[in-house]
Amino acid sequence: MNIELRDICCGYSGRDVLSGVSLAFGPGEIVCLLGPNGSGKTTLFKAMLGLVPLRSGSALLDGKDIRNWSRRTIARRIGYIPQSHAHPFPFTVFDMVLMGRTSHIGTCAAPGRADRLAATEALEALHVRYLEHRIFTELSGGERQLVLIARALAQKPGMLIMDEPTASLDFGNQLLVLDHIRELAESGLLIIMSTHLPNHAFFFGTHVIMLKDRGVLGAGTPAATVNRDNMRALYNVDVNIVTTRLHDQREIQVCVPIAHCACDDRRTNKPVQEAP
Repeated sequence: MNIELRDICCGYSGRDVLSGVSLAFGPGEIVCLLGPNGSGKTTLFKAMLGLVPLRSGSALLDGKDIRNWSRRTIARRIGYIPQSHAHPFPFTVFDMVLMGRTSHIGTCAAPGRADRLAATEALEALHVRYLEHRIFTELSGGERQLVLIARALAQKPGMLIMDEPTASLDFGNQLLVLDHIRELAESGLLIIMSTHLPNHAFFFGTHVIMLKDRGVLGAGTPAATVNRDNMRALYNVDVNIVTTRLHDQREIQVCVPIAHCACDDRRTNKPVQEAP
């Protein structure tokens, strides 16, 4: 699936959160969205999903404007994994994933054989079918996140939108989820995810979008976009970008924070001290 945003402007209650945002991505890409809290990452996702009306501009899926698409139609094309998910009911994992078929099931109809098969295939794709009879609320954080991704996959979408998919996960579960995300991209899915960790972009991303002050601060490949100047402008921190070699001789870059930039710290009047 291809998505294109053309000079969009959107927001809430007469206030623009994003303005003049344009981007275009296609199958197999992992797009990492970086930006401080309140920069509009979730709003951008909602604009892609048709949940926030555009004040101007257009959002196109495979060249077609989604402005007048129904929620059901959009749900068949885009899977969405929210930042947090609180579910008070003790559904089994299989039933949770089966809920991803809602947009394919008619009103007052029950899931059929094809829907159950799609749920099973989604669990197998994430290698978590062994959990299908477990109670969702009793799973670990990493297991729950994989189940939510499986639920989105059951929709049979061409694109996945993930709002901080590794938030609140321990280091091991972060890597587990991100490895599965990479596998999904390799199968042809377009994945757009927000994260607060620039190293996720270095390790797993193909593109980076940086949001700040209602617009795009920077966009491009991780190597070209995640640099000292952009990180200082984005988060008000000094960093070093370090290149290291893995055991298989591959070289990767790592973003290492140095210090908060005193130049913009209103709590002190200390002069700027450039990092070495």
